[in-house]
Amino acid sequence: MKEDIYIFSQYVRKDRPANVLMAGVSYCDSSYSISRSDYDAYVIEYTLEGHGILETDGKRYEINAGDIYFLYKGKPHRYYCRENSWTKIWIVLQGEIVQSLFGSYLKQQPAVLHGCDIYEPMQHIIEIAKNNELSYDTKADRIIIIAHQILIDLQRNISPPTQEHSISEAVKQYIDNRLYQPLVLDAIAGELHYSKNHIINVFRNAYGYTPYAYYEKLRMQFAADLLNGSSQSISDISAKLGFDSPQYFSKRFKRHYGITPGNFRKKARLPVINSIATKKGLFLQPLF
Repeated sequence: MKEDIYIFSQYVRKDRPANVLMAGVSYCDSSYSISRSDYDAYVIEYTLEGHGILETDGKRYEINAGDIYFLYKGKPHRYYCRENSWTKIWIVLQGEIVQSLFGSYLKQQPAVLHGCDIYEPMQHIIEIAKNNELSYDTKADRIIIIAHQILIDLQRNISPPTQEHSISEAVKQYIDNRLYQPLVLDAIAGELHYSKNHIINVFRNAYGYTPYAYYEKLRMQFAADLLNGSSQSISDISAKLGFDSPQYFSKRFKRHYGITPGNFRKKARLPVINSIATKKGLFLQPLF
């Protein structure tokens, strides 16, 4: 059996809300078997070829090409290759943000998704992991963002909007899946076949604020996470979230948290920021 493994555990810092422990590609044979009783991390694995078995939560899953499976922190599991071929790309993550993303997007169910193509983002993760010109912080930041996008995309397969969803739930999911794009309520209204005013009123009644206020809050939360836990510049964060300029991003951030992004980063680690946010009636709780 052969494995291409990129290990970063020596660079992991407890003050980072998200860390990447390992990433790699495994070319498994019948000797491959891993069993853990209390693993302190989260794992995403995507099968390229072959066949494997996953056992967790008292269930047994058949894993084939195009399948994704997830391993959750603290949950016993065993996975192994029953035949002579099982090739998979995987990533091991750890931290508060990762726990929030797994718990909210996947809600710990299902452990396996069948027939989902995430080859390109997973391959991109491997390319980042093996790039020796990048620092660990840069690698971790980029990989976490890709993992976040993977979970956003996969959520559509787990619970796509249907007629059984309420309007408010469908609007919320629409916004969640387009965090990095401008919010156009006319587009939501057109997709759901309701008037814009009706959508705003239904959403406000369900969640206590308008779709745009939720969108703004979500983006500011993600910006705060990046400022607190990554080395990305304010300009890069502003561009990632689709703001026209860093100055406008700073203005919106200050309006939301009462402090500029630069001062937020200087002062912050979470106990300090939560204190500031609490005084303004805001809470840096994961929204996902």
